[in-house]
Amino acid sequence: MKIRKFITFIVFLSTVLIFGCRKNDIAPENYFETKINNINKNFIVEQTTINKGITIIAAHETGNNSRKSIIITINADHVGSYKQTFDYKTGVSISQCGLTYKIISKENEISPTFFMSYEGEVNITEIDRKNCNISGSYDFKLYSVPNNNKPYNIAGKFLRTSYN
Repeated sequence: MKIRKFITFIVFLSTVLIFGCRKNDIAPENYFETKINNINKNFIVEQTTINKGITIIAAHETGNNSRKSIIITINADHVGSYKQTFDYKTGVSISQCGLTYKIISKENEISPTFFMSYEGEVNITEIDRKNCNISGSYDFKLYSVPNNNKPYNIAGKFLRTSYN
């Protein structure tokens, strides 16, 4: 009976050591997932910086006739949840974080379409200062500027994004 328990324990321990330690090996690096109004988009991280308590993540998508960019700004440089809320009484956005989205079309380079968040959240789940990468998720509601006739929702996650 003791031998059977010992063998079961060895098999369990071997399984954990073999399969349990590979999680970080298969996690992608510089991964940036974006959904705009629940449609998957292919944005690429251009630059991530953490400087003096502010984290900025800039990503872009280049199409045939346009370039779209997302910039996420977080007024912190540590793990946690950060919110942007809109006070409907005063019309003021109170921000620990924010997102801007800009579309520049080759046909109309003079006036890009610009969107600004009024409500949202960023969750930083990990900052690895040794390897200089950051992970987390974001979800924002945006309106176009200057006319707020087209609401947008931009959400996604960033995994092991390198920063400087």
